[in-house]
Amino acid sequence: MKHNNPFNRKWRYVTLIVLLAVLAALKWCGNSGSVAPPEATDLADTVHTADTATVATLKGHKHSLTDLLRITMPAAVAVVAHKEYKGYETYYSLKHNVPLATIYHLTKGELYGKASRDNSQFRDDPTVKGCAWYNDYSGSGYSRGHMTPAGDLKWDQQALDESFYMTNVCPQDKDMNENAWGDLELKVREWAKRDKSLIVITGPILSEHMDYIGKRHRVAVPKQFYKIVMANEVHPMRAIGFIYDNRPGDTAPISKHAVSVDSIEARTGLDFFAGLPLDVQDKLESDTNIDKWLY
Repeated sequence: MKHNNPFNRKWRYVTLIVLLAVLAALKWCGNSGSVAPPEATDLADTVHTADTATVATLKGHKHSLTDLLRITMPAAVAVVAHKEYKGYETYYSLKHNVPLATIYHLTKGELYGKASRDNSQFRDDPTVKGCAWYNDYSGSGYSRGHMTPAGDLKWDQQALDESFYMTNVCPQDKDMNENAWGDLELKVREWAKRDKSLIVITGPILSEHMDYIGKRHRVAVPKQFYKIVMANEVHPMRAIGFIYDNRPGDTAPISKHAVSVDSIEARTGLDFFAGLPLDVQDKLESDTNIDKWLY
């Protein structure tokens, strides 16, 4: 006759509980589909979430707009206010009172909007403490230069109006703003029509011994500006950078200003497209072939 051993019975119960726990875990994994990625290390509390659908591929990788719109900054960078507006994001330096970078997604369809800048006005953003004022530029001789152009936000009146926040503005030479820089902005729109979708990043290259303007705030006058353009719906994706001096009289063709994204990262200390795998970043950001764009 077998006797029931309490010890063996106890371990049968333990085994049963473990098996049930394993089955529950397997069921949860099957329903969830994936494990949440580790938390991003950039300064943004949130990233652009207007469209997180997969939009591009390169070397077998799939990337969302969230990946493409992420920028990270070194710890040495002074306090930066990251702000999302309807049509763009800005990383605003509270030390220099200019945006270090603005970034937005531009599609072919967005170029044909009817929003008007007739009643738009430059103004400080009251939610960004210490933001430069409109009057800080008065009498300085510099234009209030949009980093994200109002002309790329005609698809929505609020989006266009918000491009006039001073968190999107840098002091630019008037001739440079209206001519050489303006020509580059027009070229970006041509590329958006052709390639259907672009990621555009723009900002100043800050340096030592800059001039400053401002009646209430100390606003840095950058010596150079950069623009980065990525065509994210072509196969394979491609990206290119441009650097322009903040001075009048620039008549050089756009091709003479073309540089790699890597070189702009080296000058600014910023890491663009930080949500992409490093091998994908390396391929995109090292390219300097302007012929891929000027055709």
